[in-house]
Amino acid sequence: MNLPQVQNLIEEISAIISEGQFNSSQVIIETNHKIGEAIVAHPAYKKGKHGNGELISYLAQALNKSEQHLYLCIKFVDKFPEVSNALETLQPEKKSPTWRGVAAVLYESEVKGVEVKTCSHEKTYTVSYQCCRACGGRVVDKSKVVKEMA
Repeated sequence: MNLPQVQNLIEEISAIISEGQFNSSQVIIETNHKIGEAIVAHPAYKKGKHGNGELISYLAQALNKSEQHLYLCIKFVDKFPEVSNALETLQPEKKSPTWRGVAAVLYESEVKGVEVKTCSHEKTYTVSYQCCRACGGRVVDKSKVVKEMA
């Protein structure tokens, strides 16, 4: 076996894998942005209203997605109306952004007091991201946190 030729093949395959991972991460981010856009643009969605919990719950069940995921898609669109701006902002030093990284940025902005909203719903919070299932508001009273039903 010619080791220099094999090394070239390893480098070529590594480059293919890296490009594929970058492209798939970008497609996931763009897809989630489109999901958020679709929800926000629909007439049944009311920006800033507490009545969206039923809509989000229905969509989550129909799409087999978590309510939290849908709320994150909405928050993503609110924070970055243009997905290209998000990709530029979230891509420091040409590293590949991921949806998990986007979610972390959105959560961090809430923790720092940016775009934080709270609600008065009783016992309707999820453990993941500590957000209300009814309206997406952040948990203030940690004693109200209950496990999300599977």
